[in-house]
Amino acid sequence: MSRRFTLQYGRACAEKLLPWLTPYCDRLEIAGSLRRQRRDLGDIDLVAIPKLEMELDLLGAPVTPKNLCAHAIRARCLEKAWPMVKWGPQYLVFEADGVQVDLWFATVETFGSVLMCRTGSKEHNIWLAQLAADRGGHWNPHHGLRLPGHRTLFAREEHEIYAALGIPFLEPTLRDGRLPR
Repeated sequence: MSRRFTLQYGRACAEKLLPWLTPYCDRLEIAGSLRRQRRDLGDIDLVAIPKLEMELDLLGAPVTPKNLCAHAIRARCLEKAWPMVKWGPQYLVFEADGVQVDLWFATVETFGSVLMCRTGSKEHNIWLAQLAADRGGHWNPHHGLRLPGHRTLFAREEHEIYAALGIPFLEPTLRDGRLPR
């Protein structure tokens, strides 16, 4: 079962996770409350663009892409008897020595939006979604920002979402509590 831990312990855990997972990712960033530098953490959130390898059928034709990051995590979980809590095409949740790790997958095009959402806070995400709605649009981290009269913005970087909504970029440490209007 996962437990709560300090920011310092979370950083130490991330320092072990990142070098292990980086070879299986084209991009990997810390997200969540660790990125917001909260003092009390319940998990470690990461966002990755996983390296993909095409799996081939018996005749050598490409079938489906294999997520090398997910594959490496599943192998390590089996080796270390770490619980795999949840998994799907957009995320993987596992426990490493009692610390829950939530790993969210993105593409080059959606990385900024997914990183922003998974960094949070919940209130920050609600605020951004409300700003989009106030402008007649909709924001979904995996499906982009849709505003009337504009193409869908998927956001390679977080600042693109802020710019499209006409608001200044907020550093992750400022995304808790009271948000600008």
